[in-house]
Formats: sequence, C-alpha cells, structure tokens
Amino acid sequence: MAGAPCFCLLAPLSLWLGHKARRETQSSDGEVGAAGIATAAIVLSWIDIALAVQFVGFIAVLIAVGAASA
Repeated sequence: MAGAPCFCLLAPLSLWLGHKARRETQSSDGEVGAAGIATAAIVLSWIDIALAVQFVGFIAVLIAVGAASA
C-alpha cells in the first residue's frame, strides 16, 4: 500500500518521457536506437495508469462499504 502513490504519481511522468524518447528516436534518422525501449516505456506507463485507476476505485469502494456499515 505504501508504493501506491509512487505509481500514481510517476506513471504520467514515465508516459511523457516515453513519448519524448520515441520522438527523439524517430527524428534522429536512425542515429539513436532503442525505439523498442521507448515503446515499452509507453505501454508500461499505460499499464501503471490503469492500475492506479483500479487502486483508486478499490479504495473508493472500501470507503463506501465502510461508511454504509457504520
């Protein structure tokens, strides 16, 4: 539970950096490699964002159930 704020806050940053890296590799005309790594960063960032949304939803459900039973 302590790591939840990390992926909630860092996923958008890694998504931005992944897009920045992909633009840099595309504009380098083959001089800079690792386009696959940039794509992997983008995909993993979206997975992290999806997990963050699920985590927030889970916490909201727990709060709602706790409030209803109190």
